[in-house]
Amino acid sequence: MSETCLVLVALAIGLTCSAVAADGIVLTLHTDRPELVMGEPLLVELTALNATDEEVLIRTDGEAPNRFLIAGDGTRTPLIPPEPVGSSLYFYDKIPVGSNKTLRFLVPEIAEVKRPGEYRLLVEYEDLHASGELKFAVKPYNQGALRARTAELYRAVVTGAEYGFGPSAIMTIEPAIAKPFLCDLMKLTRSTAAPVYRLEQIGDEESIQCLIGAFPTAKGDLRDILTGALLRLLKDLPDGPSKENIKRALGQPL
Repeated sequence: MSETCLVLVALAIGLTCSAVAADGIVLTLHTDRPELVMGEPLLVELTALNATDEEVLIRTDGEAPNRFLIAGDGTRTPLIPPEPVGSSLYFYDKIPVGSNKTLRFLVPEIAEVKRPGEYRLLVEYEDLHASGELKFAVKPYNQGALRARTAELYRAVVTGAEYGFGPSAIMTIEPAIAKPFLCDLMKLTRSTAAPVYRLEQIGDEESIQCLIGAFPTAKGDLRDILTGALLRLLKDLPDGPSKENIKRALGQPL
């Protein structure tokens, strides 16, 4: 499954909002960070309670529901998830009558918010006729605070506290801060494809050197992924030192 698909993360319960749909599906949303640094994504825990008289199915990835950002002045903006990295799979889970299901997912679009203030995230499952809201705030941009938050996400990946989630979160953060963390994550055996693709997408000298530096010792899937990334860069880059360095790494004639 892609890192941008379903991710299971241990989130502490923070701010809470909920709504009851007409047919008895209750959505409750939580976040452990009700105040975000401008430039970081939103981590959400959603619990769906089945208060109907029959079993229901819920899609288990964060891309399933419609999502809207509501600003303090009431402006409502649809949030469109980015294209998934690699293959994209999703599943449905059953929620028996009287039971609930908790999902944890990332809202990467919040990292693009450029105005500080109070916001609401509206989540709607059209097929369940259910919706819920979550209040949060975006604080003014602070590069030091954003770097510190990125380091927290990185440590969580390394320790396994947010396995499968931290890489996707770090990928949404501005390249100037994210690149060294992505480079290190790429070298972890449990975190391969997504950081490679993001570094390829950034495509500056620092990112290219990171990919080249990891190539000689890479094995298995990581080596295959790196080979594909370097070949695509080789095709797209103009003539120059970066292109020559990629050819050397791949053993191609200069």
